[in-house]
Amino acid sequence: MIKCIICTLSLIIDLLSMKFDFYAANEICEILGQRLKHHRLKQNLTQAQLAKEMCISISTVARIESGKGGTIENMLQMAIGLGLINDFSDVFSTEPQTFEDVIAQKNPRQRARN
Repeated sequence: MIKCIICTLSLIIDLLSMKFDFYAANEICEILGQRLKHHRLKQNLTQAQLAKEMCISISTVARIESGKGGTIENMLQMAIGLGLINDFSDVFSTEPQTFEDVIAQKNPRQRARN
């Protein structure tokens, strides 16, 4: 029993801390769905309760949690309902990450080149 709990906790920690560098889009959707499900269960909410609170269907919640699809808007609705929306504040951040980024920020590109 304790070994099972430790194994589950290890899986949850891995899911919450992994980076997406080597994953396909469908795998990322599955991982994000697992994370949302983890937070929903942590808050002791059923899929029906979350769906009702956020005005989305139960099947949408189930699809997103299983990584089978859903819109970004619905995923954001779930994040709002679970109090996780601020976790999206760093998504596609334009804050400089390197010295080169700081320099490039002073002269931002206006268009792409061929």
